[in-house]
Amino acid sequence: MKSIKVVAAMIRSVDENGTPVVFATQRGYGEYKDWWEFPGGKIESGETPKEALIREIHEELDACITDLRYLTTVEYDYPAFHLSMDCFWCSLKEGHLVLLEHEAARWLPLDNLRQVNWLPADLLVIEAMEKDVIREELFRMQDVTYRDFQSKLIPTVAADTVIGVRTPALRQYAKKLAAQKNIQAFLEDLPHSYFDENQLHAFIISEIKEYERCMGEVIRFLPFVDNWATCDQLSPKVFRKHKPELLEQIRVWLASDQTYTIRFGIGMLMQHFLDEDFDPAFPEMVSQIRSEEYYVNMMIAWYFATALAKQYESVLPYLEELKLDVWTHNKAIRKSVESFRITKEQKEYLKSLKRKA
Repeated sequence: MKSIKVVAAMIRSVDENGTPVVFATQRGYGEYKDWWEFPGGKIESGETPKEALIREIHEELDACITDLRYLTTVEYDYPAFHLSMDCFWCSLKEGHLVLLEHEAARWLPLDNLRQVNWLPADLLVIEAMEKDVIREELFRMQDVTYRDFQSKLIPTVAADTVIGVRTPALRQYAKKLAAQKNIQAFLEDLPHSYFDENQLHAFIISEIKEYERCMGEVIRFLPFVDNWATCDQLSPKVFRKHKPELLEQIRVWLASDQTYTIRFGIGMLMQHFLDEDFDPAFPEMVSQIRSEEYYVNMMIAWYFATALAKQYESVLPYLEELKLDVWTHNKAIRKSVESFRITKEQKEYLKSLKRKA
């Protein structure tokens, strides 16, 4: 199959309302007449991709571009040829955009690019744009001091993958993104490169209102969760209305061999099944988990400490009858003693149940 190497420009600007926009053009010829695309063209012999793009925009739109930044390379098979397209963000340096080759053009809002009929290869560019814009916004919200502090709290995450966005800002941004139809590309782009992208991902899932879709996204995401913070931030609101279905999935999670999938399952059991939906069988499920993983055992201890505060008489026998391993047993007591929900008398008795390591 014939292969064609081209370049394309994602020309950025803002409209009169301050809304970020991107320039799109409509083909006026050929098999794909009236379809929309990003302006650009073929790379000529001896040109670099950037040189080719600067020339093409001048020839097509009578304008000069600047601030070129590589976005992605799209590979796509059309029926008659293979297209390899290097794509660059850029902005206008000088001149006005004049249509010398295209039928029409529009400035489209960056958060609503899919309102026109794009060429198939350009749809792949849009997916890359949508994901890149999210990363740009995360870096815009970066707090370097917070980054340095936060990276020390999560030893399983490489420090250079922490951007440093504060949690309230992440939550607010997640609510905005969750309402957008184009967020699916980000949710499917796994694994993410940055810790903050994982945090944002967890918050977006937590905002999904349809149970089946939400559960599907949780199941897709969990194998990529690599730290306690992201695991514990993942807390879908819709789960409260679907407890029977949730319980069945929790059983699956508890039987997993993945650290943070198990931790998440215990967390969901703790969050949703220690009050009116409590069953003595639930702490039994947790007590049977045996793991060498610190973050699993810490969650087991947290579960029993919380269970003691809410279901003291039902859960106390798990300590009295030594059903937990020594480390988890003692950690559960320690966390219980620190709780304001445990009475003074209960704390004193729990202290007497401590075991020697």
